[in-house]
Amino acid sequence: MSSSKPMKLDESHDILQDRAQRVFDSYNIQEAESDEEFWAAAWLRAECHCEHQTSARYVESTKKKFAEEEFVAVKRRQLGKYGHSIKSLCFMAIRRESLHNNILQEHHGTLLENVIGTLDITVRQLMHGEAFPGDITRSSLSVGVSALQRPHRYGYIANMCVTKTSRNKGIASSLVQVAIEAGKDWGLKEIYVHVYPSNIAGQRLYIKSGFQMVQTNFNQTKPEDVQLLRLVL
Repeated sequence: MSSSKPMKLDESHDILQDRAQRVFDSYNIQEAESDEEFWAAAWLRAECHCEHQTSARYVESTKKKFAEEEFVAVKRRQLGKYGHSIKSLCFMAIRRESLHNNILQEHHGTLLENVIGTLDITVRQLMHGEAFPGDITRSSLSVGVSALQRPHRYGYIANMCVTKTSRNKGIASSLVQVAIEAGKDWGLKEIYVHVYPSNIAGQRLYIKSGFQMVQTNFNQTKPEDVQLLRLVL
């Protein structure tokens, strides 16, 4: 992406046809599939990433760079070509008032203006010797042949963000529930998520959704940086 301007969908572009969607009171949740949708998700994540940045001089360039990098990353995750990802879904929450006859039309504004939340759920595989994501307490030499033959796969939630004006309205909780449904459909047994200790609202959200804290020093070098939560399906 060479431009920081939000993309617009053509008036004829049907974003809901032949696609699974979850309908809520004031918004729908669906999977991102097109470049326009991936860019809208990336831009929203860039805005959330930069919302506490104090220097207005650099915020636009920082936002643009973050969005461009995330756009590439989210597309690579969809293809299973990013890190330990095997496959991934990017979910978007879109205002329902922006939808007319199942078409998000240009006169309703850009797609970016109507996307109010996003979340990724990715299928990953534990590295040799890991008991859970980020575990560095076990040596890969301890992994037996049977473990190598039956790699353990798990779900991982990341990139949760909701626009400032849409927070505290249940959107984040809905996105998490949709991600959990996807994990069940994939036959996963566990879903993990990392949360910063300072993110009290995030911790409450996931605990309310059934996640429990993993009580172990999974990150020995910086144990204060993130906390790992797990949901057993």
